[in-house]
Amino acid sequence: MLLIGFDTDHKPRLFLTEPSGIDSEWHANAIGRGAKTVREFLEKSWADGLDQNDAIKLAVQALLEVVQTGANSMEIAVMTADSRVTYVPVEQIQTIIETIEKEKQAEAELRRTGGAATTTTA
Repeated sequence: MLLIGFDTDHKPRLFLTEPSGIDSEWHANAIGRGAKTVREFLEKSWADGLDQNDAIKLAVQALLEVVQTGANSMEIAVMTADSRVTYVPVEQIQTIIETIEKEKQAEAELRRTGGAATTTTA
């Protein structure tokens, strides 16, 4: 089970508890089917100091590692220091997915062209 909240200094805390009673603190984690793949992605991609938008984008990128059906099969919630929980709208998730796909295409184009920039004119 993942437990989330804020300490008395309003710093976010995330704990993973095991059925055996063992708990561990994480910056980011996942549970359920595909958790190992998501966890490995988060360990590789996590950076301290992410703002809320970057954290949401990272969550979407992590979920895309195991989900191929897009925004309709993702549900992302954000908890703020005042303990409010809001869900990210599906439309926002879809926009993030489109941005990620464009970034991947641009990276692939850079690799294909050996890093040379290409321009087009209308």
